[in-house]
Amino acid sequence: MSKILADVAIIGAGTAGCQAYEVAKENGLKPILIDKGPIGSTSIRTGCVPTQILRELATKINKIETPATLTLYGKTPEARISRDNIMELFKKQRLSFIEDFVKNIYLIPENERIAGQARFIDSHTLEIVNTDITVQAKTIIIATGSRPYIPSQFNDIGDRLLTTDNIFDLKELPKSMAILGSGSVALELGQIFTDMGVKIAIFGKDSLWNFTDQKVAAEAYEALRSKTYISINSELTDYEINSDYISLYYLNESIHECLLNVEYLFCATGRIPNIHDLAIENSGIAIDDRGMLKFNPVNMQTNVPHIFIAGDACDVKGTLQNAITQGSIVGKNVSNFLSGDWLENIKQPTQQIIFTTPQLAIVGKSLFEINEDAKKGYKYIIGEGGLKNNKSAQIQNLKYGLVHVYFAQDDGSLLGAELCCPNAGSICQFLNSAIFNHMKLKDLKDLTFYHPSPFEILSEALKDAAHKFKLLVK
Repeated sequence: MSKILADVAIIGAGTAGCQAYEVAKENGLKPILIDKGPIGSTSIRTGCVPTQILRELATKINKIETPATLTLYGKTPEARISRDNIMELFKKQRLSFIEDFVKNIYLIPENERIAGQARFIDSHTLEIVNTDITVQAKTIIIATGSRPYIPSQFNDIGDRLLTTDNIFDLKELPKSMAILGSGSVALELGQIFTDMGVKIAIFGKDSLWNFTDQKVAAEAYEALRSKTYISINSELTDYEINSDYISLYYLNESIHECLLNVEYLFCATGRIPNIHDLAIENSGIAIDDRGMLKFNPVNMQTNVPHIFIAGDACDVKGTLQNAITQGSIVGKNVSNFLSGDWLENIKQPTQQIIFTTPQLAIVGKSLFEINEDAKKGYKYIIGEGGLKNNKSAQIQNLKYGLVHVYFAQDDGSLLGAELCCPNAGSICQFLNSAIFNHMKLKDLKDLTFYHPSPFEILSEALKDAAHKFKLLVK
């Protein structure tokens, strides 16, 4: 039997795992990176990268005028993008990103990476399944990512059931598709496929995305349903599988049973962590009622002190940025743990962005979290901004936009915001930095944003908040 000794064993070579590997090595540790494959992070294979590629292709599909490229021999028309070749073009572009990721993995020295499935023997020891290799590590990082959750009632649908694991491998665009879920994946891909001429119906439960501010959620709902059919608070009751389509029976918002025939059913009902093959029971790590590993979200340490966790394995609603941040933190903290230093904390406010049209975003504390604090006596004020007086929106004929910014009533501290508007991602990033730098309303209210621009919706929200504070003083 071959035994490998390491300062830190990192299980998973995705975004968080690779970031943890780099930081651990920078801090002088001897790491070993273990990944069962296929090589390539979730973000590149089935996440934000392929989604963005499709989004860009959707904006170009079937354009009336085809742009030309100037060459030494005159103007040469560029390849026309149509429904017939869009998936082929998409796969070529995605492949180039995967190949770049694979090249970077193979730059890692052979004695610092293992291809195979890791399983816990005990809290310090891992075996590599179907090999004679064991890894003895002083510390361990779990960065195994996540996978789509499929409700058991749909297990027999077969090839007509899609998830993010296989939707990007379709040979051609479908004619129609029903999407289960109303989260970021459902809304982004639903709108993208609609733009590419696919008949889309989105069925969600309870609420739209992660919004907790109902007024902002209502604005987003109206904006999105102006382009794509969306039914919130609907429920699938039954289905029939036919040779060419699936018949879906569902209760709509009015609790009337309806029938819809679609070519595919796309399941975007959330994700679950990839921990089922790790023999976690041998590690001593506690598991909560949801089947998630228990950990300290401040420093990413589990109840087993020398085992840390990062990325989608602990945060299935996470983002690429969160995975990078968490990977960096655990890469540093395993070094601190071994040297006896204090563990570092994550110092980044929460931000979530969906790149629909209009964009949706949440930064800092949500309204739900703020209302929970209010039950303990903490008061707050909401500043509201819309597009009614926004010249940039009028020029671009943009109809939907609402921003709610939350401030502490006692000292004007910026707490968070929920947004549905053009450029929400950029506004969210600005507010994220403002929260990080402990800015207050007095620091923000007199800022001037370029005119005309969608950013002026934030100016309106800040002025509204300042006016409400003035009324309180009186």
